[in-house]
Amino acid sequence: QKGKVPLVSKINGAIKSALVNISGGVRREKEYKERHLNLSKEFTPESIAQANDEYDKFIVGSDQVWNMDLVKGDRNFLLEFVNDNKKKNSYAASIGGDKIVERYHDIVGELLRGFGGMITVREKTAQKLLQEEFGISSKVVLDPTLLLGKDDWSKVAVMPKMKKEYIVIYQMGRSKTLIKAAAEDAKRSNMQLVSLKPSLDNLICGKNCYGAGPAEFVGWFLGASKVYTNSFHGTAFAVNFNKDLHVEFLKKGNVNSRIGDFLNGCRIKHRTLGTEPYDAEMPIDFDQVNALLNDMRKESNEVLRKMVGGSNIADEGR
Repeated sequence: QKGKVPLVSKINGAIKSALVNISGGVRREKEYKERHLNLSKEFTPESIAQANDEYDKFIVGSDQVWNMDLVKGDRNFLLEFVNDNKKKNSYAASIGGDKIVERYHDIVGELLRGFGGMITVREKTAQKLLQEEFGISSKVVLDPTLLLGKDDWSKVAVMPKMKKEYIVIYQMGRSKTLIKAAAEDAKRSNMQLVSLKPSLDNLICGKNCYGAGPAEFVGWFLGASKVYTNSFHGTAFAVNFNKDLHVEFLKKGNVNSRIGDFLNGCRIKHRTLGTEPYDAEMPIDFDQVNALLNDMRKESNEVLRKMVGGSNIADEGR
């Protein structure tokens, strides 16, 4: 019909726009790293053993560095390349679930027993697994993103320009339930719905935000009124920034212990979609949450300080 834009043209236009914005996100991530991170020279799996001559300690972490499927069995994440066991440490390492894939089980135990420094993990589930499977003691610490509070993150955030309040939906895997719940809430609350990290299989009928770098990503969470997510870090940032949070566990995979352990540690038990007692109307007690986070933050900073044998890392970065 005259004046109508063919569907194919719309799809092609959307794809081209997405590609342009994604490339912008890569550029923004590179700029953020150059501005805020003190990085070593680049090592390859073949050359990383050379680092033994340059560094006094090695700390592996955080996130799912011991999810051997995710890292494709790369033993460098178990510090196999380090020639002095006393140099081996981990900070907030995550296994990603409540078990280790059978084909990697023995080598994981063997290499972790060789850690002569401190072993710290991100989840109680990982702590229990290491003790029961390998007889390895470890300490639970905060994810590094939580070592900084809202005020600290505000210093690096790039805030979005939005004319009305908005709800962020951040998905690791497409969830019709999560999208439906967020869309209904946005309509009911008269808020804009914004999808971070959208892909072709999880586009929403709202604003699909491509190409956010780390600073923009933090800004979207800081400015949001509510957050719907099935991501650990989506959950972590929402809680850290005291947002009205709604979480859904992933249907596939064995990774929900990451989110569950964190929510339990913050005493948030009523904001997980599809579970009892989910209650969207009952406020989250952020006074209690913040007090718990502050205590855990102090403990985690002290552990990290002892690990590196120096001053408080978070304070040095401010």
